[in-house]
Amino acid sequence: TGDFRKYGGRIFRSFSESRHFTGKFSFEINPHWEMSFYALQYNAETEIPQFKNILLNPNKREESDWTLNLRSWHKISGNSNLTFDVYYSPRNQKLKGEDTSFPHEKKEKDLFLKGNFQSKLSSHHLSLKGFLRKRSYDENENPHCSLWEGRVSMADLFQFNEKFALLLFLKGDKFGDYDPELSTLGGVSYAFHPSLNLFGNLGWNQLYPSLHDLYLDLSYHSADRSTLKDRMDYLKDKKILSMNFGAKLQKEKFKITLSAVYAKTENNIIWIEDQHQKRDTDIFGFHQSFKLTPHPNFEAYLSYAYKRSQYEEFGSEFQFPFVPEHSMFSFIQYSNKRLRGGLGASIRLESEFLSSRYLEYGEEHMVSDVFLLNTKFDLRFLDFHFYYIIENITDQKYRTREEFDMNGRTQWWGFYWEFFD
Repeated sequence: TGDFRKYGGRIFRSFSESRHFTGKFSFEINPHWEMSFYALQYNAETEIPQFKNILLNPNKREESDWTLNLRSWHKISGNSNLTFDVYYSPRNQKLKGEDTSFPHEKKEKDLFLKGNFQSKLSSHHLSLKGFLRKRSYDENENPHCSLWEGRVSMADLFQFNEKFALLLFLKGDKFGDYDPELSTLGGVSYAFHPSLNLFGNLGWNQLYPSLHDLYLDLSYHSADRSTLKDRMDYLKDKKILSMNFGAKLQKEKFKITLSAVYAKTENNIIWIEDQHQKRDTDIFGFHQSFKLTPHPNFEAYLSYAYKRSQYEEFGSEFQFPFVPEHSMFSFIQYSNKRLRGGLGASIRLESEFLSSRYLEYGEEHMVSDVFLLNTKFDLRFLDFHFYYIIENITDQKYRTREEFDMNGRTQWWGFYWEFFD
């Protein structure tokens, strides 16, 4: 595939141009073995709008990666399958500003071994998975690093009867020099009626820091975290207690979903004042949605979410920045893919509401709520598509982050061609 894009907005220094290519080749060696190769090449030139009275020079970004995958699958019995995969995937990224002599380079390599066993035994749906991965990472002058990661997991979906089902999940992880960790989850589902279903789950999950967190440029870290071991000791694994429960009512022409969620995280990694910091966080919220499809060509959707997201610092609780406490999203859409003479068309109107929110940590820089409208029109002739989009129709001025105003009324138009052989 090939993708070519140019953008020039009304904001000063907002031009960008990009080229994106992908390719895939698959070969079935025999009925049990397959080999595939995937490659990607991306490059872009982007101007950076002015912010905080700072004018940055344009930058260039290049990325190339490829993946070689060897897969073997075997049918053990009528209801059991076993699959093995071997992946090798290097990835290179380069970012260079016009005012710098040397680019910022990042190189990653993955060697991945994976096994998957699936079986259906009476009322049990069993899944056993395991993988072993070696991850390598280089970034500019940072020392080369290479870490091993392993995981084993088991899941059992037990269908007691037509109405009641139980899910049990267990996972063990090992990453680098961190201690092994165990995660678990249990879920239940009960159908009062073929169209009404209640569900709930409770889980305990432990996650390790990402390579990006551990090997971010040393200049971003304080002196007491200047080595890899120091950062591994500081950025401990996250521990997450989560629960989710709700109900779903589904009929032929509509669907209603109600759910509530709570999550408590220890050692959550967040970015404060140009450094990774660990904080304990709490999230509580609920979500409801309504989807209506009175006709195959017409669809309407409405959702509302409440989210209270807090982090703890020096014995006090603060709201997370950037996260609105209340939000709504809706759309109405008409589409007809088979008009006369190979024509098809669709039109969609969207609305989004974000309540007031903070833009900085420490509950600073609060901005007011905002209501947005967007629309999209798509016209198809055979495999050729033309689209026209208007975002922020009412030209609202708002921010989702501290530095930049989001785009005002913006118009996009473009076309694409789909080819199948």
